[in-house]
Amino acid sequence: MSLDDGSLRDQVREAWWRFDPIGVREARSSCADEYDTYIAWTVNALFGAGDVEGVVRRAVEAMGGLSWLGVDHIEGFLGELRPLQSSRNDSDGGGECDK
Repeated sequence: MSLDDGSLRDQVREAWWRFDPIGVREARSSCADEYDTYIAWTVNALFGAGDVEGVVRRAVEAMGGLSWLGVDHIEGFLGELRPLQSSRNDSDGGGECDK
């Protein structure tokens, strides 16, 4: 699986739409950019070996907390993202910058 910038962004975009924390999936054609900010934050964390869990939790808080989502739903989403970070880090030497 190629994890170049575009491919990773597409995978993260689809993961966010499956997660769909605000329930707009059925209207996706009219709000296709709804999760774009959060997608960008997530991709940046994945590329930089950042805190993906923190990004997701901040995004959920920015959307109003959404306590109704439940820990299991959020954990399921994080479980979908973690392999992307692992694969990305494995392909670039662990996500660290060369000095």
